[in-house]
This record gives sequence, C-alpha cells and structure tokens, in this order.
Amino acid sequence: MKVSIALTLDGLVRALRWKAHELAEQVELRRSEPRHAEQAREERDDRSLR
Repeated sequence: MKVSIALTLDGLVRALRWKAHELAEQVELRRSEPRHAEQAREERDDRSLR
C-alpha cells in the first residue's frame, strides 16, 4: 500500500510542476507582447464587464 501512495504522490508532484511551467510560459508570452496590445486587451475586458 505504501508503494501506491508514493506513486500517487509522485504523479501529483509531476502534475504540479507541469502546471507551474505552463503558467510561467503564459506569463512570458504576455510580457513579450507589445505594450499597446496589453492595453487594448484591458480595455476590451473593461467593456465586457459593463
């Protein structure tokens, strides 16, 4: 039984690492966008909230 718990924990750790890498890549891609594109996206979001 301890082996299955260890394998499950290992899978959980791997999944969390994978998710952390995906999130970091998304942040990196957003930073590489031109500044005006980010402002346009914020304005679009503001309009959708009204």
